[in-house]
Amino acid sequence: MKVVLDTNFLIDLFRFKIGIEALEDFQIFLPQSVMRELKLISKKKTRESILAKVALEVLKKKQVTILTSFKTKTDDDLIEFAKQGYIVATNDRELRKRLKRLGFKTIYLRARKKIAVG
Repeated sequence: MKVVLDTNFLIDLFRFKIGIEALEDFQIFLPQSVMRELKLISKKKTRESILAKVALEVLKKKQVTILTSFKTKTDDDLIEFAKQGYIVATNDRELRKRLKRLGFKTIYLRARKKIAVG
């Protein structure tokens, strides 16, 4: 299965010490818009910036494919990828509701330690 990752999902993977290895069964892709968000967050001086830097390093090591973005808003971009057959990995409740209403599946973290598909 092809999966596109949202920024908050990636950061939470490292915040809760799960790691990207939990997604080994999936083909992982990253929209340009998410890459931009990660780079912006990594430049700040916050706890999230450290997690964003770790995520960027891991994505580079794993050689994750970067997809060309369609929209200016990341959420709209992720919905476009869902329409193309990708499963969206996000912890954003509103985005998950939008995708569910449109009939698409999502991957999310449940109880801060398990990956769930819904």
